Amino acid sequence: MDYVPNRYQAAGSGIGSERHGAAPLARLVDRQQLAERMSMCRSDFSGVIETPGFPAPAGYFRGRTLWDEASVEVWLRDRRQGCLAGPEQAGEPTPGDSLAAR
Repeated sequence: MDYVPNRYQAAGSGIGSERHGAAPLARLVDRQQLAERMSMCRSDFSGVIETPGFPAPAGYFRGRTLWDEASVEVWLRDRRQGCLAGPEQAGEPTPGDSLAAR
């Protein structure tokens, strides 16, 4: 008899999802969560999302803009590396801490 996943496993959560090559679920975060993790107020964070290279929103849910946490983490890491390279290459200062550090 063939293995048939239940509806939860088919959606990529639960035991057995790896067997069918399901991609891991993305963790989505909103503006408030990102601002808190970067030690900024929400209104200051608006300037950050307008920075060239900041990841595009991953979606919208109930009137909130959502970003993929991993994409924002990569952007932060790249910005930090640019700041370590020297002021002439750094551009704008890097906001607060890493998302994963909190």
